[in-house]
Amino acid sequence: METLQNRTQAVTTSGLKHRQIYEYLRREILRGAYGIGDQVPTEAELQRRFSVSRATVSKAVQVLARDGYLTRRRGTGSFVQANPVADHAPVGFVAPGCWTGIFPGIYEAISRAIEPAGRHLTISSMDAQDDAGMLRRAAELAREYDAKGVRGAFFIPVELTPDRMWINGHLVGALTGAGLTIVLVDRDICDWPDRSRFDLVGLNNRRCAYLLTRHLLNLGRRRIAFATYVRGSSTISARIAGFRQALCEEGIFPEPEGRDLFRWEPGSPGSVGAHLKSSRADAYMCVNDQVAANVVCELVALGVRVPDDVAVVGIDDVEYATLTPVPLTTMRQPLGAIGRIAAKLLLDRLADPSLPPREVLLEGELIIRRSCGSPSAGAAPAVQPSPAGGTIPPA
Repeated sequence: METLQNRTQAVTTSGLKHRQIYEYLRREILRGAYGIGDQVPTEAELQRRFSVSRATVSKAVQVLARDGYLTRRRGTGSFVQANPVADHAPVGFVAPGCWTGIFPGIYEAISRAIEPAGRHLTISSMDAQDDAGMLRRAAELAREYDAKGVRGAFFIPVELTPDRMWINGHLVGALTGAGLTIVLVDRDICDWPDRSRFDLVGLNNRRCAYLLTRHLLNLGRRRIAFATYVRGSSTISARIAGFRQALCEEGIFPEPEGRDLFRWEPGSPGSVGAHLKSSRADAYMCVNDQVAANVVCELVALGVRVPDDVAVVGIDDVEYATLTPVPLTTMRQPLGAIGRIAAKLLLDRLADPSLPPREVLLEGELIIRRSCGSPSAGAAPAVQPSPAGGTIPPA
């Protein structure tokens, strides 16, 4: 029976093998292993090294010549060209099927940032019914990008699925196996605090959750629960860590067996009321604005006063934040900066593949609205330096 792994391996052993040879030679040229005028390995040598057909090697060399890296001399070989032509190959933006929240803003910022480099951005969705469908989609996408000459892509990993780390590893493997350079946006393919070998740009999730929790503590809240999804992602793990760090510094230690976590699931009415009854929480630090909006709506429906009885805060500052019965206090993501930095990381990586993996985590901006009960709600948030650096909102 064909397995998911077999399907992924089929991508890298298909006609896309020439992209691996292309990237290998291009990387060696850019790092100076072959100087201007130097001869690169012959097609026969490359054929033996990569265990591929002569036609596959020939295609890789042809594309390198087309892109200005090599000059082919009949009967002699291929040599590094003195003045490579400008690289204007398109780049991809691979996103989950749900095209809402922070992703449109990041996409627009990336698109604007790569225009001066003469590139354009092509968006692709990883929407599928199951894991096997996503891997089939990855194989299709790898072939599509090869046909378009796409050499790099921004990848937003899949989340909220039981096997997210396994499936993300296979998705990225299919794309890199086709010769694409990958920059991760918003989250890693593995769980925090582990890191993959890919460049990553996103929010400083642990710090943002820490600051939001400190804000609730400074407002006198002591029975704070962390509301999250039933299934997680690397960003959720980091936010839980920041939440618990703030509580521990206040002498409030996590409940055993994770009872300080409220695992919300869409389509489960009554779950907020049940948790509130058992926990007697006076505040919910929510993993994002979507969860926060649902918590607020259910609390209001139960007759619970927000924020008088229970305060609620979220993260992102997307459309949910101001459409709830009580506008949300939240940590705004710097979407424009995330997009601009992601674009720079990819362009740098394409120009110099030997760079070490980089991780850029950006600070959020605390936006105070009515849902937390702060006396400064509706005004620009004031902040003061914290002993650990950064900022902590005052009470």
